[in-house]
Amino acid sequence: MVTERDLSEALGNAEVGKRLRLTFYDARAENAALTLRAVVALNSADVIRFENWTDPVAVLCAAREGVWDRGNRTFFVTIGPELPSYGRTQFEMIMLGCLEKIEVVT
Repeated sequence: MVTERDLSEALGNAEVGKRLRLTFYDARAENAALTLRAVVALNSADVIRFENWTDPVAVLCAAREGVWDRGNRTFFVTIGPELPSYGRTQFEMIMLGCLEKIEVVT
């Protein structure tokens, strides 16, 4: 389970282009559909950018179907240019609701 401290450490000063590895909870949780759709919206708004163009589709399918395709719950993203205007606190609230683990990738 990711904590506020984990998020703060991983995001650091949240510079644009910082690469993160996100591991999501099981998609069957009660609030999974809403939070996973919010993550896809963050990608669309350029707050984060999934590295593979099919990843947002996989997250959206998990939100719809309640299961992860081939069990893959880990995705790589970079911080997009709109995070400062979106607000770090709002971003963290969404991530706290759906992430099992967050790691910085160097």
